[in-house]
Amino acid sequence: MGRRPCGILASEFPKRRMAKALFPQDVIIAKRDGAALSREQISFFVRGVVDGSWADYQASALLMAIFLRGMNPQETAWLTGEMTRSGEVLDFSEISGTPPAASATRSRSSSRRSPLRPACACR
Repeated sequence: MGRRPCGILASEFPKRRMAKALFPQDVIIAKRDGAALSREQISFFVRGVVDGSWADYQASALLMAIFLRGMNPQETAWLTGEMTRSGEVLDFSEISGTPPAASATRSRSSSRRSPLRPACACR
């Protein structure tokens, strides 16, 4: 009659599709092979880095694959959005006045591109 080993008829199982489990190595392999990452994969990556479920070497492997293969504009938008929502967002709406123009806050030396600027921005 089609009984499963657990004693439940096949017709008694729910007809919904199970979500595929995500693993860091699958996301890394997909990007390494040149595939565009899905929103779900990008969200999984950011959550994993924030909560520590992704090891440092896994995060660096994906970032290296992204650097070598690039990201399309949609992936970039999703990654930016996920990173924005991953931490505390500060609200400066209480501060009165207008913010200074970017040109007014820039020093003369910052007009030249420094190769260390991205590294310094992380600290």
